[in-house]
Amino acid sequence: MLKWLNAKLGIMIRVPILMIMCAYGASGQAWDAKRANSDRIAYRMGVVKIWKGSACMINANGYVVPVTDTATADMFCGVAAETVDNRYVKSGESDSGAATAGDRYCVCWQTGLFWFKHAGAAITDMGLPAFLSLGNTDAQQTVESATTSATHDFMIGQIVGMNALSSATRVQVKIDGYASYGYPEASVVGGYST
Repeated sequence: MLKWLNAKLGIMIRVPILMIMCAYGASGQAWDAKRANSDRIAYRMGVVKIWKGSACMINANGYVVPVTDTATADMFCGVAAETVDNRYVKSGESDSGAATAGDRYCVCWQTGLFWFKHAGAAITDMGLPAFLSLGNTDAQQTVESATTSATHDFMIGQIVGMNALSSATRVQVKIDGYASYGYPEASVVGGYST
């Protein structure tokens, strides 16, 4: 067929036809799609300090910060896997001035089971959604099973375990499917606004 195309159509028409034939065919070689695990993601930080084990959110500017009671459009993005301070520029062993947003990254867990503080959890809380208790001093580490403490409550997962059958002080929360860019605070999953 190519001999016929070459003889009849000439090179000016033959090359585009060959390009079209190759563009829609099966892959001719392997391609490294650069797969990475998605259970932990590194996000650029705002000018804040994030403590390991704290719930984090993506703010309206696109930076990760500890969860706070702010306006809508912020998104729960996971639990901090490390403590990172992005408030100062480090120069050797001393702080040499203020940092800017995006200077450092904080790695956040997107999946897993995490223990959070809970005041007086009962066995009847098993299976209920876990909301961050934003009116609390340790807001990024305290959950409740109802949206009563703040204007903008974040649903961060589901209660799947507790440290006692009655008056539990700690609950285990499964965050799989709740932490991502895809769910703004105003939605039902991954952030819930009352």
